Amino acid sequence: LTIYNGLNDANVPVNGQLGWINQTTETIQTDWVPWHDDESNMTAGNVRTYATAAGTTFLFVTLRGAGHEAPETKPAQAVSLLRQFALRT
Repeated sequence: LTIYNGLNDANVPVNGQLGWINQTTETIQTDWVPWHDDESNMTAGNVRTYATAAGTTFLFVTLRGAGHEAPETKPAQAVSLLRQFALRT
């Protein structure tokens, strides 16, 4: 599972998502690390890995400069996010 947020999203802000995740019993497995987009190799956001009580993991990924419609505002970076985290290719 990959959950992502544009850092400029006013409709579903990052702190709201983090608040929701923090209310669960999930624990942080890997704290925030930067990730880079495929085209420019520039930092496109950060990713945190959570471990669940069931022994699985999920990712929470942020996308710099993106709003609520991340693929519209940052299309190349959104494709990189999809490839690297949702499809894991």
